Amino acid sequence: MMDVLGAKMKRGATLEVAAAEAAQHFGDPVTKVALNEAVTRIRKSISEIERLRHPTTLRKRERIAWYPGPQDTDTYWPALRAYLRDEKKRSESVIRSIDESSSKVVASLDFPGGARFKTRGLVVGYVQSGKTANFTAVISKAADAGFRVFLVLSGLTNSLRKQTQERLNEELVKLQPSHWLTWTDLERDFGDYTLSIDALLNNEQRHLAVIKKNGPRLRRLRRMISNANPQTLAQCPIMIIDDECDQASVNASGKQDRPSAINELLRSLLDKLPRVAYVGYTATPYANVLIDPTYLKDLYPRDFIVALPRPSAYFGAERLFGRDLLDADPVPPEEGGLNMIRRVPDSDATSLRPPSREARGEFVLGVTPTLATAIRYFVLATAAKCVRGLAGEHSSMLIHTTAYAQPHLNARPVLERFVAGVHAAVLQNDQAELQLLRDLWANETALLPASLLGQTQIFFDELMPHLRDDANWPTVVVENSASDERLDFSVPARRYIVVGGNVLARGLTIDGLVVSFFLRTAGQYDTLMQMGRWFGYRSGYEDLPRIWMTDEMAGYFKDMATVEAEIRYDIEVYERDGLTPEEFAIRIRRIPDLAITARNKMLDAVECEVTFAGEHPQTRRFLHKDREWLARNWSAASTLMDRIQTPPIPARGASTAFGGVRFVEIIRFLREYQMHPSHQHFSPERLVDYIKRQNEAKPDSLTDWTVAVIGVKGGELSEFPLGRVGRVPMVSRAKLRYGSDADIKALMSKGDVLVDLPEVSAAGGAGWKELKDLRNQVTSAKRPLLLLYPIYRQSPAESPDGDRLDMDAEHDILGIGIVFPRPESPVVMGYVRARIDTLQDEDPEYPEEHLRDDDAPG
Repeated sequence: MMDVLGAKMKRGATLEVAAAEAAQHFGDPVTKVALNEAVTRIRKSISEIERLRHPTTLRKRERIAWYPGPQDTDTYWPALRAYLRDEKKRSESVIRSIDESSSKVVASLDFPGGARFKTRGLVVGYVQSGKTANFTAVISKAADAGFRVFLVLSGLTNSLRKQTQERLNEELVKLQPSHWLTWTDLERDFGDYTLSIDALLNNEQRHLAVIKKNGPRLRRLRRMISNANPQTLAQCPIMIIDDECDQASVNASGKQDRPSAINELLRSLLDKLPRVAYVGYTATPYANVLIDPTYLKDLYPRDFIVALPRPSAYFGAERLFGRDLLDADPVPPEEGGLNMIRRVPDSDATSLRPPSREARGEFVLGVTPTLATAIRYFVLATAAKCVRGLAGEHSSMLIHTTAYAQPHLNARPVLERFVAGVHAAVLQNDQAELQLLRDLWANETALLPASLLGQTQIFFDELMPHLRDDANWPTVVVENSASDERLDFSVPARRYIVVGGNVLARGLTIDGLVVSFFLRTAGQYDTLMQMGRWFGYRSGYEDLPRIWMTDEMAGYFKDMATVEAEIRYDIEVYERDGLTPEEFAIRIRRIPDLAITARNKMLDAVECEVTFAGEHPQTRRFLHKDREWLARNWSAASTLMDRIQTPPIPARGASTAFGGVRFVEIIRFLREYQMHPSHQHFSPERLVDYIKRQNEAKPDSLTDWTVAVIGVKGGELSEFPLGRVGRVPMVSRAKLRYGSDADIKALMSKGDVLVDLPEVSAAGGAGWKELKDLRNQVTSAKRPLLLLYPIYRQSPAESPDGDRLDMDAEHDILGIGIVFPRPESPVVMGYVRARIDTLQDEDPEYPEEHLRDDDAPG
């Protein structure tokens, strides 16, 4: 029965429809029991996928939970799983991680059987961490689930496109050649393809194209889609995987109405497809999360953001360079990272790079002392890999000193002569050269003992047989747009010194990379991180990698490791809060002297802070069945009211306000008030810390507060008094249908920002930003505003059939909101994020309850 339901669901039926259709054909009682059991099992599987905690995910709420995970009767994923286990020898833990994370991505897609959908999603990985493995698994599972066509946009270069095509051929097409129809191959990018309608609608076949992300290719694809039968497209769920989606895909024109070429082509392509899921993959999502989410035609990941977990064996920026302490860290991180970074002095750096653009054609680098040391170490490390039984694997060194192509070509003969000289000296038993190598090895193995990374120490004498083997000495290869050479890892045991620039800076994998000599300058987070080809996995030689770079560059990578950790922490916290990508923009910390991404990709970025300056945090979730918890919070507010000695000030409608409340009373209240555990991004501890730090840095900044109790005329009176103000007319907030605790989605109404300013008028359609700007224009209102919301415990849902339920709490609820002013000089670290004020904190069910004729601002 599971097979019957699964087959119907793959053809586009929901579980309910599939069950109803099956029930019409199976009428006997025994079969009906089996059908009900199968439905229950599938529902349980769907629920288990939805509850997966890793990877962390932000998702829209208005979505059908439809994906039950891989089934025994599936075609594509079981074949890939067996290949990973039997051919690639991946461990069960690695396969399980790929399985769970890819299931979470597929479950985040819109149901492929829906009549129309246009999913926008983003998957955030780490540089060289296995993003391709994830989207290959996603493709296989989506193919099993009913998606028909898979278009993979793979970078800007032929090398990267070919690398991706080869990978997907091996892990998808060759495993089941009769099930795949490929539109591209290793040598052939997308051309003027003639689409077979019969093939497109053949449920037993899937289509795959790996396309370079440039104008001519995408225009050909758009032309093919435009010429297709609209009724055929309406029956065909399509997935677009945009690898390195921060490159070229983001609008770089600086204007929304005149997008850049690739962005416009992607927008128009998605617009023509009635059933399409667009999923971007990147390790540097800075440009993607700064897209304006209110511009619905653009590529902002409004439906989901998935942060892939960092694999335990992965060498990334944090492990190599360390990072700074975050407020969120339960324990301090390692301060300095692994001792693998070697300093290149400025004097060496100057002689290894062209002095000017004009001089690039004639520039020839010299083998400086640090470059000589790096090359010698590479030869030693390659020999050490052989000692450990890795002689059949590739071993590579990267030299990346400039973006200019001609200096790479000029460097090759210089490097070849140096390598040949060292090689000859070893073969001739030159004692000076051998002593240099011996001392270098002794020094490096002392600086980073092999035992720290689970390996056994290798002594110099063990290296000698492999140093005398000609096969272990490297070939110098130039990999850039001006070179006819290309890296070839199809033959075992390659030894390469690779000289290059932009071609090596994104996406391209350099197999067996053990030494990097990196002087390339870059002014942007994303560019710099993508140049880190040394990130990845080093199984069996974890202790051997080394990176030569300047102190300044190493500092940048440490800063970016901090940025990376903070972005992932935010995603984790927002997931716990149940926020969607449209409700809370991801912050990106600023690093002095570096741009986050290209200036023309930051059209929709706004400045923000790690603090709460200018923000209006609010409680959204409550333990509505915990009477003691609710009563404590009511008591905390009552005590605050009793401690306030100032007289009431004018307030809108049925609300009550008090001015001149000292900040010590606010801090005392926040320490007594208990928030739902999910509200970690504005916990009482964080709020108190911000208030104290701001006052220490700028006396009187947050010293005097206004406290207002928000009430509604005609609202139910509270069961218990709220301190000195007595029983109060309460607001009504129904809870969302899902979740064990009460989630009201939004507590504050926009008009509450002006609750203590009844004389100020505002346009009816004014947004949060406009209202807060109005508030800040009033001198007396530049003080912070604490809002107390007594919520009726039996708040009714507007419609019993909607997405809300009656509150049904054990006690009246006390919610809080705070409107923080934006001080002239807040003590903060700089961040940017997307402009989402028009979407954030939507008004609750009764959005005009404080703006009726009797108390409206105008």
